[in-house]
Amino acid sequence: MTILQRFILAFIPARHRAEAEAETRAWHYTCEACGHARSVWDLGGIRWKASGNSVTRTRCPACGTIGFHTLKKQPAPLTDKNL
Repeated sequence: MTILQRFILAFIPARHRAEAEAETRAWHYTCEACGHARSVWDLGGIRWKASGNSVTRTRCPACGTIGFHTLKKQPAPLTDKNL
């Protein structure tokens, strides 16, 4: 967990911290060139109670090209809870 994540989570009630981390892990930046995806949490950010998709231009660590990366919330995997 990065310093920024620890700082922000310090202001969130304890009962919501796990929810914030789980939702942040569901948001991914995906490279339009090669399809490589990275979660916002792994990049050191927090995206909780957010909506909408965005596009940013950056270098992909997988293919090395500078191109567009789309930010989208990935659907939750099927489990016994949500069947």
